[in-house]
Amino acid sequence: MHVHRRNRKIVSAIGAAYLVSKCAVYIGAVYLDDCIVQRFIPIYLVVGGVFGLSGNVSGLVQSVCEQKDPEHQRQPSALSKFFKVFESLIGCFMIAWFIAGQCSHVCLSLSLSVCGLLRRVYI
Repeated sequence: MHVHRRNRKIVSAIGAAYLVSKCAVYIGAVYLDDCIVQRFIPIYLVVGGVFGLSGNVSGLVQSVCEQKDPEHQRQPSALSKFFKVFESLIGCFMIAWFIAGQCSHVCLSLSLSVCGLLRRVYI
């Protein structure tokens, strides 16, 4: 009984992450050429969403393979090792992508405020 509750929570979390990633791809694709705030926001959403989806699918495939192989508990298979490395690489990319997006946002807002300040001073 306890295992089923834990599995439901895991499946719910994976489903929510899948839904968020899918929405990010959809919103980024719809507004790819129409973002008036910053033109790179839709690209940021699409790339982040695609990598998020690939991480979700990788986790699902890995969990299905582990359930089919009861001997996996003793010795991980080569496929399991591959998926763990793949998920680690995706995780590192997502962290770097998040930082790059935040830095570009901060740099843009800083440059806009400096430009506004310079306009006030020189005009």
